[in-house]
Amino acid sequence: MKRILVKRTGAFGDVILVTPIIRRLRAENPDAEIDIDSQYPQVFNNSPHRIGVRRAVAYDRVIDLD
Repeated sequence: MKRILVKRTGAFGDVILVTPIIRRLRAENPDAEIDIDSQYPQVFNNSPHRIGVRRAVAYDRVIDLD
């Protein structure tokens, strides 16, 4: 299973702007584990795209939006 980490640690509004990127990643990688590294991970609490928070695992792809 592919693991993807999206990193965006900026302000709350900046993290909200990551939502379309997450949606696209999920559409292109339906079986991947997608995690977020953010100061505001609660933005994705009710996301239909199954988003987790950063864990101590190896990621296959890291998208650094900082």
